[in-house]
Amino acid sequence: MNNEIKFMVRKILIFDIIIAVVLAIIACLFFINYSIALLIGFGVAVATFLINSLISQYAYAGDKNNPAMITVAGFALRVILVCAIGILLYKGNTFNVVAYMLGYSSHFISLTLYGITLKKEGM
Repeated sequence: MNNEIKFMVRKILIFDIIIAVVLAIIACLFFINYSIALLIGFGVAVATFLINSLISQYAYAGDKNNPAMITVAGFALRVILVCAIGILLYKGNTFNVVAYMLGYSSHFISLTLYGITLKKEGM
């Protein structure tokens, strides 16, 4: 990974850790039955973000024959992963899926915070 991507990933992961701690506390206090699904969703979002970063870096760095095909294959892999875990969490309880989706969506807070810090830094 080049330095710019490493910097971005490192900074987003710092935001992710903070948000994960806050989510864990809130979930344990108010939604104890769904805290695992919520945190799994958040963890899957972080994992797919890292996978996407690695695949994109691999596809567009160097001399690859078809970087678009690598990107599409990575996209398909990530979608299958997210859906498979959601199906496993379902177990007849739709609220598990809702908690999973909320956890997954919470990762976007980190991405937004990273964008705000970039804007403030003037990048």
